[in-house]
Order: sequence, then structure tokens, then C-alpha cells
Amino acid sequence: MTTPFSPDGQFIATSGEKGDLKLLQANTRSEIRRFDPLGERLHYLTFSRDGRLLAGLKVNNQRVCIQQFSLWHFCS
Repeated sequence: MTTPFSPDGQFIATSGEKGDLKLLQANTRSEIRRFDPLGERLHYLTFSRDGRLLAGLKVNNQRVCIQQFSLWHFCS
């Protein structure tokens, strides 16, 4: 599992065991946003180059699922 920083270095994304995706302020580690639980942990997270989207990848029963989350409304 990776814990990526946003391109501007201000945010960190994390995913817990039950798919609880969190966006944290990088310098304080305080939670800014929590997304609805996905039921399963995301195995890979990455920010788009402009920092407006966060994509997560999970493998489920030999299927690859990609989830996309819009961040523009609180990261701009």
C-alpha cells in the first residue's frame, strides 16, 4: 500500500483495511475528508498531476477495480 502526497505536497491519501479512504493535511496529519467506506482496502492510490483527482486501485477475486474521487471542491 502506498501513501501518496498530492503534487503540491499539501495532502496525503490513506486507505484502511475496510476501504476507509482519508485525505489528510500533510504537515499536521489532521483529517480533512473521509470518503464512504469501499468495503475493501485500496491497494494503490495516486493523485492526478493537477491534484484534483485521486484514483484508487483494488484487486477483488482476480478483477482489477479502479475508483476515482473528485477533490477539486476542497483542494482548490
